[in-house]
Amino acid sequence: MISPKTNRESIYDAWETAQEDIYRQWQEQTDPLNVQPDIPRLFREVGQHLRDHWPDDFTQDKLQETVEAVEAPYGRRYERELRDIYESEALGPVEKSYELVDKVEELGLQPYDAPDPLPPIDSEEVKLVCWMIVAPEVNQENQDDGSGLVSQVTFG
Repeated sequence: MISPKTNRESIYDAWETAQEDIYRQWQEQTDPLNVQPDIPRLFREVGQHLRDHWPDDFTQDKLQETVEAVEAPYGRRYERELRDIYESEALGPVEKSYELVDKVEELGLQPYDAPDPLPPIDSEEVKLVCWMIVAPEVNQENQDDGSGLVSQVTFG
């Protein structure tokens, strides 16, 4: 049988484990590389194609905006739409760029703004706001079965 004191101590141990995990996850998010999205290979390749084969009658600003719009974490639907053009053997490189720009505009793709990294914190800044434990109700006839704790809420 676990005594109420042992049960209570294990509860505090669980909070310490949770606090360490919260702190570790927060610290990961302070690194700008960890908050950058994973850009699918096709979108990176399309961006490079546009840089390499940009039509002369388009501005550099349009190039930058289009490449930033393409090099973003879009899903399969957009990938299929761009892949059809990018892998087309019937189009020359510059003609393919025109088609890709038209498709980007048609789909309404916009440059992606990655989230800012979180500010660093100290582990002591992770505070317990609310902690609740729910345990089975103690049978009055057989109180030796548990701690007698039905629920507890702690604010700190």
